[in-house]
Amino acid sequence: GTMCETAKRGDGLDPRLTPIVIKLLQQGVTIAFASGRGNSLHEDLQARLPQDVWPRCLLGCYSGSLVTPLAQPWPTATTDPLVSEIQRRLEMLGVNAESGFKLSARVAQLTIRRKEGDGVDALFTLCSSLVHGRTGWRVFRSAHSVDVLAPGAVKSAVVDVLADQLGLDPLTEVCRIGDRGEPTGNDSELLAQGLSLSVDGVSADPTSCWFFGEMSISPVERAAHYLGALVVEDGWARFDDRVLALWEERLA
Repeated sequence: GTMCETAKRGDGLDPRLTPIVIKLLQQGVTIAFASGRGNSLHEDLQARLPQDVWPRCLLGCYSGSLVTPLAQPWPTATTDPLVSEIQRRLEMLGVNAESGFKLSARVAQLTIRRKEGDGVDALFTLCSSLVHGRTGWRVFRSAHSVDVLAPGAVKSAVVDVLADQLGLDPLTEVCRIGDRGEPTGNDSELLAQGLSLSVDGVSADPTSCWFFGEMSISPVERAAHYLGALVVEDGWARFDDRVLALWEERLA
C-alpha cells in the first residue's frame, strides 16, 4: 500500500520507487522498512537493491517483532505460543484454508487474508473480540488483511533501532511514511507521532500523520512524490523548499 500497490503486493517494491530508493541510499540516506511481511521482503529487497547499499537498509518485519539488517542473512525466530493459540481458535471458528482464508503466524504477529479479498470488516471484528481484555494485544487492518499483534509487535520498534544506531531523535530526525494511518489502520501506531506522512488513510490528529498531494494519484505515486522531494546535503535529507511551499499553499 505504500511501497507497492496493494493489488500487486506479491510483486514487491514498485518499479517506480526502486530508482528513487536506490538514489537516496547511494546518497547516504538510511532507510528502514516497517512491514507485516518477513522473509519475502528480505529476499525482494536483496534482489532489487545493489549490494553496496544493503548496509544502509534496516527491516522491521512482522510488524516490528523482528528487526534485522538487510545485509545479514535472514534470521530464524520462534512464534509466540499465544499467537499460535489465537490462530487455532480462529481455525476452530471456521477461519481456515477450507473457507478461503490464509493464516500466517510469525513471531508476535498473526496475519489473516481472505483469498477473495473481501470480508475484512467482519474478520476485523471477530479478531478484536478474541483478543479483547488481553493487555497489550491489538488488531489492525489493511485493505486486504487483518493483523493480530502481541505486545512484542510494534512497527515503531524499527524506528527506535534506527535512531539508536545513528544517534538521532526518533521524533524530530526520522521521517515516517505509511498508508493506513486511521485508528484501525496497520500504520496507525507508526504514524501517530514524530514526522509522519501518509500516502492514504490519516488520523484526526493535526500534529502527525499528514497527507499532501493531489487526490487523483495513487498511494504509490504519492510515496514517490514524498521520497522524490527529498534533497540530501551533508548526510542529511530535507524536503525541497519548493515542495514545502506548495504544501503550505494547499494548507492555507
